[in-house]
Amino acid sequence: MLSSGGELPDYPSATLTSTLSAGSTSASISGTSFWPSKGGFWVGPNGSGQSWEYISYPSKFSSLQRETTTGEQTGNHSAGATCRFWWPVDTNDGRLHLTEEMDDNLCTVTWRAEIGGVLIPQAAMRNHHLIVVQTRTSIGALYTNFLVGWLDQIRVNDDAKRYSEWSARIISSAEMLRRQQVSGLQVGDLDMAKKGSAQGSTPLGSPYKERSSGDYIAANPSFDAASTIDDDESTLWIAERYMGDYNTPAPNQDPLNYPPTKANTEVLFTQVYCNPPAGQSGGRRWIELTAISNVNVVSYQIFSANGTGSSDWKTISPGNMGTGDHILIVEDKDIFSGENPLHNEAVLIEAPNLFANMSPTSGELSIRYTPSGAPNAWLTNIKWGDNTRSQPHVDGNGPGFWSGPRIASPGQGETLRYVYADPGGTPQCKDYWRVSRVQSPGYDIGTSPDQWLQIELAGIGLILRDDITATHPATGEVLYINDASGPNTGGLASSGTLQIGSEQITYSAKHTYGVTVSARGASGTTPANHAAKDVVYVMDGGVATDAAPIKRIAWTRQGGTIYPNSFHLKCSNLPTGARTPDNGSDYVADYTDLAAVSSYASSTYTLNLSPAKRIKFLLMTIARMTENPGRPRVNTISAFADEAYYNPDTWLTGSQTCGDIITKLLQSGNIPDGAIIVSGYDAPAPSKTELANDDGWTLITDFCDYTGTRVVCGRDSKFTITADTAAFWESSVYSASNTWNRATASTIEQQWQSHGNVSQVSLKWQSADGSASGTVTYPETADFLGKVLELGPLIYPNSASAQLSAMRRYIMNKYPYTLHVDCADAVMDLRPGTTHLLNWQIDSSMTALNRYYIARAVDHSIDWITDQVTSAKALVWSTSLEDIQIDRTGGF
Repeated sequence: MLSSGGELPDYPSATLTSTLSAGSTSASISGTSFWPSKGGFWVGPNGSGQSWEYISYPSKFSSLQRETTTGEQTGNHSAGATCRFWWPVDTNDGRLHLTEEMDDNLCTVTWRAEIGGVLIPQAAMRNHHLIVVQTRTSIGALYTNFLVGWLDQIRVNDDAKRYSEWSARIISSAEMLRRQQVSGLQVGDLDMAKKGSAQGSTPLGSPYKERSSGDYIAANPSFDAASTIDDDESTLWIAERYMGDYNTPAPNQDPLNYPPTKANTEVLFTQVYCNPPAGQSGGRRWIELTAISNVNVVSYQIFSANGTGSSDWKTISPGNMGTGDHILIVEDKDIFSGENPLHNEAVLIEAPNLFANMSPTSGELSIRYTPSGAPNAWLTNIKWGDNTRSQPHVDGNGPGFWSGPRIASPGQGETLRYVYADPGGTPQCKDYWRVSRVQSPGYDIGTSPDQWLQIELAGIGLILRDDITATHPATGEVLYINDASGPNTGGLASSGTLQIGSEQITYSAKHTYGVTVSARGASGTTPANHAAKDVVYVMDGGVATDAAPIKRIAWTRQGGTIYPNSFHLKCSNLPTGARTPDNGSDYVADYTDLAAVSSYASSTYTLNLSPAKRIKFLLMTIARMTENPGRPRVNTISAFADEAYYNPDTWLTGSQTCGDIITKLLQSGNIPDGAIIVSGYDAPAPSKTELANDDGWTLITDFCDYTGTRVVCGRDSKFTITADTAAFWESSVYSASNTWNRATASTIEQQWQSHGNVSQVSLKWQSADGSASGTVTYPETADFLGKVLELGPLIYPNSASAQLSAMRRYIMNKYPYTLHVDCADAVMDLRPGTTHLLNWQIDSSMTALNRYYIARAVDHSIDWITDQVTSAKALVWSTSLEDIQIDRTGGF
């Protein structure tokens, strides 16, 4: 009944055909054939003591919603009273001021207006009532719709003259949305891990130890377990401990240590770290010895030589050692402990002098037994590096046990490590040594203890809306349930059992705002009083839990080529306190096995759960990596909630466009489908989007900024959804829709404000499907004034588009130059968001300004103007605007 143009029909007033008494909920009215099936109307007075009343009707004309009766409004209307669907406000003074403007991020457009007049129609002027403003260009011309909005901030001024002068603000549907709390939206999968917390085995403490893996480029990243749920696939958790095949003392064919002639060889060199990476401070070198049988180590001298005649030694007497016990000789105890948090040796000895002449290029370590009153005896030795060098020994008959080639010299950060397993064939001494970055000072590499990650997933977060008693709500009544943002039952099954405090309550149906109670005090519990905000748990396998229903679990590796090879996944529905492997073997009682995987060699893993399982704690234990040995590592762990347990109106699945998302938000704000226009815009929505409950317009504005979408609330309060005009943020060349010069503008005011406090823009971006992402900066070198403005993540198809956007945002923040223009003639269709060109010579000694702007705000005014010659008055339309400069990088 309200078309996009043309005059409103001259609707005749309808008439009440029978008396409408106070409290009556039905009426009989003639002349209402044009009225819609539901709406509202005014009914007037037709007798003493009666006055106008506004009545809403959900159907013609029953179930009427009446106003409260007061001394001013009795609620009685006699037959013959006038009824109005539209009320003509014909006492307006003809003036109008309309302001249309963009938000600060230049992605949405809305408006507001002011009107006024005399002899206020008090009954009609009500806040939030629909108002239509029509205009015409001349006397006798047809009126056309100009504004459709909502009354707001009505004011009246009356005095002895009884003019009852009034004014009112008109707001758009966008402003009405700003005043409504709208349910947020979930688009795509909901990862409950990202909303939770994480802990794990001891993380790697020194980034240089794994820098060659290719897993990261940051100089000093964190490898904490929280990196697996931080929504950044480039970060990761790396455990300190190496895992892999067991390497513990065992007989082998090593010609140095196990021939019968060397039966007294009971302590071996098993690791040597003598070449720390460049740039590391001193004090980081260490030597590991291991007892291969039970032995009393007394008066052992450890010799270190570099093959050039320089040697040092250290006497140790640690006493009784068991098979597999380790002795660590370190250059600096404090530095060693900080670098190697897992060391668990039997004896730790600090001996800085022993390392004084140790060389990674060529070196030798030897053990000499010097018992009291007995001849000295050389027990074992190792040699590495340049085999052209020889080292004299103090007894003249130095250790000769080593045979064959030496071990290769270690590179920076590499360790010499003894492996007990026979290599096959006829081995030489060096064949039992590995030179690599693998090191395990003070502990043995093996497949236990498992390294682990525990993710505490976010719960469903449901609470009571109200205080309840032991008897209410009763069977058949609604138990109202909220989450932190309002009514919600997401995560509950369609029927089931809840627990609040010590009482269990069964329910037979689920609604968006609560559940229908089927029994109080279920399962032998006692009905009780409960307080608002008490936690609502769901019964699952005999456990009262707030765990969400999870349909899929996944982990990913990114960057390097080392993947979990042997691992277990376990889950727990305990609401709190599920134990970890660090609590001892009893921890398994808290969990259910989900998967036991071996020989896996892929960078991604997915486990689908059907039916969904309620999971509060997810535990991943890792026994082996594809690199053997290797440090366990994971980039992301995810646990996706099952949307079947949530409100389908607030969870969009499948392929969605940005227009779909904004349309859904508008619909949630009660905007009818006929007022939503998606114009040639099918850009895909981000594959994973979560919008929290907020006012409707803020949600739309933020989403537009995120995705590069433009939403314009038209003068008719309809919403048009398009791509951001002319791809504004990504444009390098502009085309002006209006040019302002001395012929088209009567006045300009250029303002060159002080430079903004921005030295550089750093913009995080990602593609809609998440397949590409990054960070761009503009300018490349930050200005010496201001601070870095960090933005994003925002959606762009590629790095080049993001770079253009960063440049544009830098210019507009660094140089906040504005232009005010009074148009020479009315430009009735001029709206914000268009690109303008200023061509204006201010200073005759300078060339004309020739700059591009974007229109941020436009003012249209209809006001009475007096002709200076004839003194005649006429209503005149004028246009002015505020532009923001977009193409200047400095100066003025």
